Amino acid sequence: MRLIAVFCLLGTLADRYDLAAQPLMLAGIYTGFVCIVVSVRGIFRRVPSATLYSLTFMVYYGSSVVVALRSLIGLSHPGMDWLFQSSCAVHMVLMQVAISLRFRRVVQERKEAQQTALRVSLDKEKELANKTREWEETFNSISDMVIILDRDYRIIRANRAAAEFMKTEQEALVHQRCYTLHHGTGESPPSCPCLKTFESKRPSTEEFYEPRFGKYLEVSTSPILDDAGEVAAVVHITKDIAWRKKMETEIMRTQKLESLSILAGGIAHDFNNMLTVIMSTTTLAKIYAEDNPNAVVKLQEAEKEIMHARELTNQLLSFARGDAPIKRLSAFQELLRDTMDFSLKGSNVSGEMIIAEDLWAAEIDRIQISQVISNLVINAKQAMPQGGTVVLKAQNVELDEQSGFPVNPGRYVKISVEDTGAGISPEVMPRIFDPFFTTKPMGSGLGLSLSYSIIGNHGGYIDVKSQPGEGTIFSVFLPASSEPCVEELAIEPAELRGAGRVLIMDDEDNILRNVREMIETLGYEAETARNGQEA
Repeated sequence: MRLIAVFCLLGTLADRYDLAAQPLMLAGIYTGFVCIVVSVRGIFRRVPSATLYSLTFMVYYGSSVVVALRSLIGLSHPGMDWLFQSSCAVHMVLMQVAISLRFRRVVQERKEAQQTALRVSLDKEKELANKTREWEETFNSISDMVIILDRDYRIIRANRAAAEFMKTEQEALVHQRCYTLHHGTGESPPSCPCLKTFESKRPSTEEFYEPRFGKYLEVSTSPILDDAGEVAAVVHITKDIAWRKKMETEIMRTQKLESLSILAGGIAHDFNNMLTVIMSTTTLAKIYAEDNPNAVVKLQEAEKEIMHARELTNQLLSFARGDAPIKRLSAFQELLRDTMDFSLKGSNVSGEMIIAEDLWAAEIDRIQISQVISNLVINAKQAMPQGGTVVLKAQNVELDEQSGFPVNPGRYVKISVEDTGAGISPEVMPRIFDPFFTTKPMGSGLGLSLSYSIIGNHGGYIDVKSQPGEGTIFSVFLPASSEPCVEELAIEPAELRGAGRVLIMDDEDNILRNVREMIETLGYEAETARNGQEA
């Protein structure tokens, strides 16, 4: 077809229209034949407008065939010209209709394409909105505080946990600088992990105590890199690690107790033997000085001080041995009242007791628990040198796994001792249960550490809350019993004097001698032995 078209063009340029007319007619016949075949196929395939186009081509090419035949065989009739002109006119009308329908179809297809594109766009937007919502929900469901910072340390985005920690709205955190919120300063501290991440392009983690919030925090930062590999932003994650720090402190405290118990045991044992000799000698001297009242008074004062020293020795021995408590089912009401009254006797501090009427009983060593309560009340009394009120509360509580205390879930008796003294500073707080640590000029530093050990041996826990200038609250948690308690009747002591034979065994000659002499003054016959074989 291209060769025929070139030949016709050359014939036309050479003014040889006769040479161009016949090939062009033959080409038209061929083209018409092809168009008819295509149209028929379109009709069978149900292509829109195929029927109209087929009719148009048939009219046009039918008239063309008539004209071609007239030129080829020399037929000449006026009706042929009219037929040809009429066919051309019909062809033009049909072509215009076909073109109009095609144009309308194109417009319809374009509208459908636009609607399809719009629908796809809306679906994409909906999908993007769903993914954004899922990301927001995930971001806000993280329990740790998460913020995203730009290179100026300004917050781009903050999750719900960060807003709750800062006690504000999420939108209020945007565009604020992180160091202003965390530290209340005008610049980033040198230890800031964000600074290290911006410089090294690597994650960084730091732990620190933040006085502004009164919490131990762990801050982890990770870089967000741009296409050039530079840090464009930083993900800043803050965790409250108070619980972990508490557990680490408990472990360190236990290790200190174990290491110092050996030293304390050796010292206490030797010192206790010395005090036994001194006490027995003083008691004998008091017996022999019955006719000298002044001497008896002085010896009684000496006995009193020896007993105070012996209490310290017993504390050391209990601390060293980690004495297992001798437990029995006991009620707390009388124990708490007697201990508090005795501990505050003769001081300028008054006591107030709030004890639940239905307070549960517990399996306890009454002597050891009385010692713990006494230590706490005395500490509260000493915290208020100008006077005040110590409040002792006892109540029933049930602790679960979310309580935050390192004890098994269950029923507990909670005993709290509150004072309105100067409180405990954050620097001192981590050390209050350390053995031999004290802030008192005359203190031994064993009261709280021994109390901690005793309560631990009972399966309980001691918690402390304090703010400088606002007083201190010590809370003791002891596992409660489900059994009711029946108090035992008091037994009057029997008369010590009598007759009989007593065997005394000890490896200290001074103790043997003094105890034998004391037994004999009570009317008994005494024999001594230095060891089991001799006894």
